[in-house]
Amino acid sequence: MAGAAAALSAQTRRKPNFLFILADDHAGYALGCDGNRDARTPHLDRLASEGMRFAAHHCNSPVCTPSRQSFLTGQLPHAAGVTVLATPLAIDKPTLAKQFKKAGYQTAVFGKMHFNRPAAPGLHGFDVVMTEDEITKAWTSDVNPRPVVGRAKPAQWRPFRGPARIWLNADKLPLARYDEDTRGTYIARKAIHYLEENRNRQFALYRTAVACLRDPR
Repeated sequence: MAGAAAALSAQTRRKPNFLFILADDHAGYALGCDGNRDARTPHLDRLASEGMRFAAHHCNSPVCTPSRQSFLTGQLPHAAGVTVLATPLAIDKPTLAKQFKKAGYQTAVFGKMHFNRPAAPGLHGFDVVMTEDEITKAWTSDVNPRPVVGRAKPAQWRPFRGPARIWLNADKLPLARYDEDTRGTYIARKAIHYLEENRNRQFALYRTAVACLRDPR
């Protein structure tokens, strides 16, 4: 009985693992759980049903990079030193990943983070870093996307360089990739592999990607 009690006590004291899922350009209304019939988001809907969903909240900046780094550092954009798209986050800034490292966690990030500097192990407190350039190179090397038959939005997203109706997808066209060939799916697989490898360790994982409404052909 004493051994069982000790084992139960150890399980109770076990620190939780953390998984952060960030979707780029994904407004709150683009979710099935928000009543959007065009958005097919069954897994996110399930997370929403099992957890807490905030319906009245605001980000610290309407611009991607400052908003991301504000979330990562816990500082307002002006304090984090990142207020525009191209500014790299200073190496000496506090981050969630650094705090997790101090607490004994393994840390990793897969996907878009807008660090605006080359990825390297240890960057901003992450043991494993596969961000924009590294993910794109790996995806290009490992995946040979099949051509999509029929009308689709351009495969290359070109904001501010093409007509707004195209890059904002006013025609509500499906992505020019099959789901299993997309870079987002590739990033998800990398994150899943990391989770499987570290299932018996304490981890904090960032998984980020571009969000889109797509036809699951």
